[in-house]
Amino acid sequence: MRVKFRADLRANRNIVGHILDWFGTNVQFTDITEDAVTSTVSVNEMAMFYWALQYGTSVEIVAPVRLRERLREATNAISEKYNREL
Repeated sequence: MRVKFRADLRANRNIVGHILDWFGTNVQFTDITEDAVTSTVSVNEMAMFYWALQYGTSVEIVAPVRLRERLREATNAISEKYNREL
C-alpha cells in the first residue's frame, strides 16, 4: 500500500536516517521544513503498522485513513493498559 506520514524532526533528529534505513530509495520526501518532513512509501500494510507503532512518538500516519484508524485503536488499547493501576 501507499503510505504518507509526517516525521517530526523535533522529536527525533535522526528520524530521516531511520526512514532511509527502513525504506531505502523507496521513499519520497516532500513538505520539508526545519521541524518536519512528509514521506511517502509503498510498503506492506502490516509491516507499516508495526513500524509506525515503533516510531509513534516521531511520526504520524497521514494516509491511508484505515491505517490511521488501526493505529488509533491500537494505541488507545495500549494507553488504557498503562493508565490503569496494577
